[in-house]
Amino acid sequence: AVTNVASGVAASTKPKYSIPDDGSLSIEDMPVNYRYKAPPLDLLRDYGADPQALLEENEKRKVNSETIVRVIKQSTGIDVTVENIIAGPSVTRYDIAIPDDVSPKDVFHAKGDLAFRLKVSDLRMYNVPNESLIGIEVPNKVVSIVGLKSTLASPEYKALKKKGLQFVLGKNILGKAVVLDLARMPHLLVSGATGMGKSVCLSSLLISLLYRYSPDEMRLIIIDPKVVEFNMYKGIPHLVFNDIIGIDKRALAVLEWAVGEMETRYQFLAENGCKDIGEYNAMIDTTKVKRVPYIVILIDEFADLIMADEKNKKKIENYIGRIAQKARAAGISLILATQRPSVNVISGSIKTNVPSRICFKTATSMDSRVVIDENGAEKLVCKGDCFYKTSDEGFLQRAQGAFVDNPEIRSVLDYIRKNNKSYYDNKVLELINAYATEDEGDDEDFAPQTPGGEVDEVMKKALRIVIDQRRVSNSALRTKLGIGYNRAATIVEWMAKMKYVSDCLDNKDRTVLITQEQYEELYGEFTRDF
Repeated sequence: AVTNVASGVAASTKPKYSIPDDGSLSIEDMPVNYRYKAPPLDLLRDYGADPQALLEENEKRKVNSETIVRVIKQSTGIDVTVENIIAGPSVTRYDIAIPDDVSPKDVFHAKGDLAFRLKVSDLRMYNVPNESLIGIEVPNKVVSIVGLKSTLASPEYKALKKKGLQFVLGKNILGKAVVLDLARMPHLLVSGATGMGKSVCLSSLLISLLYRYSPDEMRLIIIDPKVVEFNMYKGIPHLVFNDIIGIDKRALAVLEWAVGEMETRYQFLAENGCKDIGEYNAMIDTTKVKRVPYIVILIDEFADLIMADEKNKKKIENYIGRIAQKARAAGISLILATQRPSVNVISGSIKTNVPSRICFKTATSMDSRVVIDENGAEKLVCKGDCFYKTSDEGFLQRAQGAFVDNPEIRSVLDYIRKNNKSYYDNKVLELINAYATEDEGDDEDFAPQTPGGEVDEVMKKALRIVIDQRRVSNSALRTKLGIGYNRAATIVEWMAKMKYVSDCLDNKDRTVLITQEQYEELYGEFTRDF
């Protein structure tokens, strides 16, 4: 059964939109046209550097410019000119022009001499994208703190048309706010050594999303291995359910649920003629029909999840792979964060499926290559200094991450809790808890198990359909049994746990393992009443 909401579609549209009656796409108790009171910017702090120190830094840039020209001439014999001096929060970039008959590689040979004469441990040289210039990035002696408030108040951020899942990363070397769209990525890997800014980045990302989007536009699920890092987010109305998941069986269950929700949403979009959740939300009349919210699943310290559950590592990677490949249209985004970016944690499959990266300073060049596919992150200069690249723009860019401290975070979250009513989907939490508490059995033993607990007639009939067709199809079960998306998915998962069908690994179809004779031994007569 479905609830027809065609009356809520804009007059210019023709399709009839419908939402499953099990509430899988929107939270049942939440009112239509939910009014969200966003927090004010004055809850955040202004940060500034010492004016005298900045003046001295500016004077030093003029000297550095002259030094760069002289050292390159002495080291390579090439005459260059400094075309631009761009002062960023943590580094200054000197753009140099070279003669037409000179290769940039010849100039790069002067890198060691430049670092020595400029009195820095290291610097970065590269071809400036879309320009016939070489960029030389030199660390600043005085690092300017980029406060989250300054990025949210920036002209670049204010001028953006609201769409997708836009969040601020910080400011680039030009001093302009870097605003990224998680819905376009739609998955993100965040990494960096301890104390280099990864956790602050995740906090500024979440807070900037909470400033921009209401609970009917976006929902969060947070998996926090420390259980204390993100515990302060409990009680905000943006959570799917009012709980922060630790690294236990429920973490795997969240991913399992997300795969089912993704398939549910795909079926919903296909039936209603929409290519993605954004298109559907743009076409409905939100004064009459509830939006389908984006879902963001944040997994902090992803390495702990992988290492804590070696037995299910393959399942975790498989679920992430399935979500990463298909979830853009469904409006489900993953954020994976780790301070231990080894190949054992970030596998080739995960790297392929999560092309968008934010990388803070790493402990080694090997860690840098794992995250951004090249050296360099190990030489970033300070906390918050980072490289990033998105699936839209595959080249590395540099930024200083936005800073927000715990008192600011608590002020924002307290304001949101006090001024907005929360509506949670407790059915999702119950489903996740049920997934986590069910016995997994021996993964290598594919013999059908003796039924445990109550097995109703719908489940038995579904099993007979699967045995008769020798294939597992959620859509066929829904059609023949007249059940909803989540009910069908739950029954199929029950079959897998009982070893009646195989697990769905590597995006392959499930195999039917139970025979008609085995069914009759367990449940009695095999009737074809479907």
